[in-house]
Amino acid sequence: MSFEKKLKIRLGFSIGCIVSGIALIVLFCVTSLKNEFLSYYGIALVAIGFANVRRYFLVTKSDESFKRQEIAENDERNISIVLKARNFALTL
Repeated sequence: MSFEKKLKIRLGFSIGCIVSGIALIVLFCVTSLKNEFLSYYGIALVAIGFANVRRYFLVTKSDESFKRQEIAENDERNISIVLKARNFALTL
């Protein structure tokens, strides 16, 4: 899969996070169910979504930053470190 396609998928996921976060906030405000966690999760999802959308636009702003990020993500050392960290975190 090309790096540009990965970025588009991540952008779609980020927009989905924003939409679901807004839906949770609206659900909290509209319903009689006063569960504060809904609004907190909604706010967190919206913040994460906006941060990822901002990161997408910063990466695609120039060809140099796009190439730098592509090299960083495809570097074998970085991939190895990420896989080891993920395996360690999931085994605890």
